Amino acid sequence: MSHEMICMLRVPRHVSQIRKVLKSMQLTLDTEATPSAVNCKTISERGSLAHSPALSEMSLAFSSGGITPVAQSPMASSPAHSVRGIIQGRGSTFTGQSPAPFYQALPAQLPGTYPSAISPVDPHLSSTLAPRQYRYGQADEDRLRSELSVAETLFGSEHVETLDTLTMLTNVLLQQGRYKSAEEMIRRAVTGYQKTVGGDDIRTLNALELLGQVLTLQGFFRQASKLLEGLLKTKRLALGDEHLFTLSCMASLSRVYLNQSRFDDSALLSERVLEISKRVCGEANYGTLRSMSDLGVAYMWLGRLEESKQLIGQALKLSKNILGDEHIATLGFMSSLLVLYVRQSDWGQAEVISMQVLNAFMRTTGEEHPNAVFVKAVLAFIYERLERSEKAEEVGEQVFEMQKRILGGKHPDTLNIAHLLINVYEKQKKYGKAEDLRSNIGKMALDGREDFI
Repeated sequence: MSHEMICMLRVPRHVSQIRKVLKSMQLTLDTEATPSAVNCKTISERGSLAHSPALSEMSLAFSSGGITPVAQSPMASSPAHSVRGIIQGRGSTFTGQSPAPFYQALPAQLPGTYPSAISPVDPHLSSTLAPRQYRYGQADEDRLRSELSVAETLFGSEHVETLDTLTMLTNVLLQQGRYKSAEEMIRRAVTGYQKTVGGDDIRTLNALELLGQVLTLQGFFRQASKLLEGLLKTKRLALGDEHLFTLSCMASLSRVYLNQSRFDDSALLSERVLEISKRVCGEANYGTLRSMSDLGVAYMWLGRLEESKQLIGQALKLSKNILGDEHIATLGFMSSLLVLYVRQSDWGQAEVISMQVLNAFMRTTGEEHPNAVFVKAVLAFIYERLERSEKAEEVGEQVFEMQKRILGGKHPDTLNIAHLLINVYEKQKKYGKAEDLRSNIGKMALDGREDFI
């Protein structure tokens, strides 16, 4: 049994389970956490963000002199030397698969992940077709794969245009919950940027940050924190604390710290990000709203519950007003509020919110998207606390099977729901099922579990 699992057994069960819920939340809701998350393109239209998912577009938009090589700063040093194994590895041991598409009656013109303010869906084309398989962000993925094919044909696999498209596609794959595919794309981009523009170019560093976020979502917290800490030092020295690329890296690292239960460190970074983002970008900005929610979650685990509720509530209210009730960002903030109610043991309110958010995610992203699976896991936990053991078992087993396939058997989220199921089985005196599952997750934990710490 791993050291982490032994420590779990020493914690009172209700505290241990709630902390596991938090870890699940940070992993699954970080699908929006790309290096373009903190930017000053204000949210311009209800139901959409000003469209700029690309790192390449972000670089041009926020660097005062165009693309800025970080190597121009004599004090800056590339983080690549200290994390060479992470960067140059052939890939992580992540074994998760892509969530299955879901069937939906689609408009004649598919919306993108973030519909462009300058290219809205034509209302005359909004008639629905027969239900067919669909993924969240399907239009963006199809467009980018087409652009990638053209770029590879015209310019080659290591041209900057090709690499920029790879990075944009990585963002979309992350938003879809397809973490293995995202890792493959971003590793190609990192390798290409290093060869083409050098390890100290801002495009390379931003791609490395995206790799760090992929590793976080895959559950490799140690690797992610090591990579992002080195990147943050480099960006601070070269660009300063208030550059938007630096803010993005701070935000990424703060979320890793949340997963590692380093709540003080997470809060310090989130406080800095929020202060600068509000001043530079204003409140009508996704990065600002996200940093409000991140800080609220950190405060929650530091026992500052009133401040937590105020911050998360403010982010949620603004997101609803600007983006709409069922935008994926709004649903993410609702999920943060859900965890706060769980933390406060307000089970009735938590159950109501979890059902609302789960139904919205299922309509928007499909049942197997990591965000939807997370909320379903919280619902299983709520049922367990309400002594509704049969419902907790039913929902928990569904979540366990989905997480084993989508995230892999060794992922922290998969192990967390397994621990919950063991508790549920034992409450119902199903000791054989509990022992079988305990033996199963013990083998998972011993088989490379240290990668996830």
